[in-house]
Amino acid sequence: MKVKKLKEILADMPDDLLVVLSRDPEGNDFSPLDQYTLGLKYLPASRPWQRGIICQDGDAKFNSSSALPSLVLWPTH
Repeated sequence: MKVKKLKEILADMPDDLLVVLSRDPEGNDFSPLDQYTLGLKYLPASRPWQRGIICQDGDAKFNSSSALPSLVLWPTH
């Protein structure tokens, strides 16, 4: 999801609504949103069923053409 779509979703939400993150698509665990980080990049895995990685400036993979600028949201737990 891109920030534009997230903004559209949040536009009509009440300002005091709690943001909760799911650990996985199956909804096995939940945790409130705690922090966010800008300036990182997401490097997708080579296979669709594998998880990608986050890299920061200085990492060898940060300048890879596959690395995508990202907003990373961090759960409380």
